[in-house]
Amino acid sequence: MISEVYFQNKDYLKATDCLMKVLEAKPAHFEATFLMGLVEQRKGNLSQAQTNLETALGLKKDSSAAHATLGSIFAEAGNKKQALKHLATALKLKPSAPVHFLLGAVYYDVGQHKRAIQHLKQATELDPQFGEAYYQLGLLCLEMNWLRKAQECFKTAQALNPRERRYRKRLRSFSEEATGRDQLNGLIREELRLVKCWGPSKRTK
Repeated sequence: MISEVYFQNKDYLKATDCLMKVLEAKPAHFEATFLMGLVEQRKGNLSQAQTNLETALGLKKDSSAAHATLGSIFAEAGNKKQALKHLATALKLKPSAPVHFLLGAVYYDVGQHKRAIQHLKQATELDPQFGEAYYQLGLLCLEMNWLRKAQECFKTAQALNPRERRYRKRLRSFSEEATGRDQLNGLIREELRLVKCWGPSKRTK
């Protein structure tokens, strides 16, 4: 759909216009409904995005992408219970590194750090080029005081993306001898902001 091109180019106004025309002609069009939810999410209209995505799931309940995106919206809105429910469903339907990454973020937010680490590890196993997953895993390992593992994760993240300033800075400043839990906690909590990775880079199913 041409609306997907507009969406990828961040022209949300034109994307919305195209999608509205599709939905006027065919209200039960799954892809248009799903993409409209993504557009509203990007525009910051989380309530409308939730409505669109729930409608999309009513049309196609086995859509991993719709469950994952809805889960990310619930997480952003602070509804961790619903976020975990939809992300877990997305993972059952189609295992993917981005969904494991999102689950890691939610489990960290609810204080389940070991489960967060498990999902970040699985994200790196499914996508060995996922530099941000290695970096966030390193931060969590620091919080658990697993210093050697944290250093390995930071080295891998930098090797995958040498231009990323955060990775370079973290690895340069990392020292097992100078790194203590008390000194690190404040910085870790500030940095540990898992980014949204889900997006319509591929045609959704």
